[in-house]
Amino acid sequence: MERRVEARAGWGAMALVLALTAAACSGDDTAATAADDASGPATTTTAGEAAPPEDDEGPAPDGATGGDLVAGTDYTVLGALRAVPSDLDFELVHTADVASVLDLPGVDAPSDHDADSIREAARLISGQTGEAAPVHVHLAGVPELAVTDTSPDAEQRYADIRADLGWTVAELDAYVTASGPSDAITVVVGDIGGADLTDSNLTEADDGVFTAGDGEDFTTDVGNRTPARPLGRPRHLVLERNMLAMALDRDLAARWAADDVTPIAELDAWARVADALDRHDVISAVLVAIDGPTDASSTMLADLWKVAEMQAIREPFDVVGIGWSAVDGEPAVHVAYHFLDPAAAERQVPTIADFFHSGVSHITRIPSEDRWDVVEVSLAGHIVEVELRLTGEDAHTFADALIQMGDLPFLYIDG
Repeated sequence: MERRVEARAGWGAMALVLALTAAACSGDDTAATAADDASGPATTTTAGEAAPPEDDEGPAPDGATGGDLVAGTDYTVLGALRAVPSDLDFELVHTADVASVLDLPGVDAPSDHDADSIREAARLISGQTGEAAPVHVHLAGVPELAVTDTSPDAEQRYADIRADLGWTVAELDAYVTASGPSDAITVVVGDIGGADLTDSNLTEADDGVFTAGDGEDFTTDVGNRTPARPLGRPRHLVLERNMLAMALDRDLAARWAADDVTPIAELDAWARVADALDRHDVISAVLVAIDGPTDASSTMLADLWKVAEMQAIREPFDVVGIGWSAVDGEPAVHVAYHFLDPAAAERQVPTIADFFHSGVSHITRIPSEDRWDVVEVSLAGHIVEVELRLTGEDAHTFADALIQMGDLPFLYIDG
């Protein structure tokens, strides 16, 4: 039976599957109650001056119901989180509606299966060119689908990937990847159907799981390497619910296909952060779980830690997200922290506001004010939000770099 991953037309997602590598903090999500967030948003436009809470925020978003991952006007971060499981304690999530990113002014969608145009579009939206797209899409650089490949044999690599997996990034419109210490799963929507998989080198089992390669899961086989599997490890793919999922763990792929997983969206902290980003209509986002305080002795630049200590958040937050959007055609960044306790969130508003107004990265030593203007810092129950307008060179990637490096302001230390 033909099954097709449906999304709006376009070459939206060359960037997507690219986040199967994982590096971030780990942690368990701590559930929050709706009553905890009954207080409304307090706002500040200058460092540390929070207004009293106002409108009732209402209950936490329901992560168990609603739409899944889609591209276009119905795309949401919360919907993307409904498409990936929480079962393996995934720590890092990347998602984007790349089709919509490519519709923005100044961004040229790539031509059909043309390696050069795919590469240039990917470099633009990921900030690897002199000019950047209004919305940044994080590319984690998975070599299997290296869309920024500049080698002379790039065209052949794309052909080999298509033969191995049945599709390439040129077919994709939106994606979400959840990564953890032992595995990762990527879910995509786009112009991919069952025939694309059956006509490839994939083998299909009775339960509908397609596999590229042979051998045990996670086992390296250097004699069985391909451009899509540079370590020779098997890849497992399934088509269900108008989505395609790919994982290294066959059992995970099968359970995802059977809908026998608990979505990340059902974890309150993740759902609240996603909802905060969705209120700003972001079309690209990175969310990270924070597993406890940072140890100063483990930082790359421990000698600068005393300076960093003065800027660090001092109470626990368990999930933080960054979302990118375009406001009146100009790039905007939205940051949302989920604190374990609403009172702690309120106490940390001045520290967060101070960093985004005048802080300095303790790794790059770049001042915040050289990269963005702060529009607003707001408080709503467990959530502290920051809205930024980008101004400086490489500003579109700066916040992403901070969170990937575990830099200020995306860490906390014991008070």
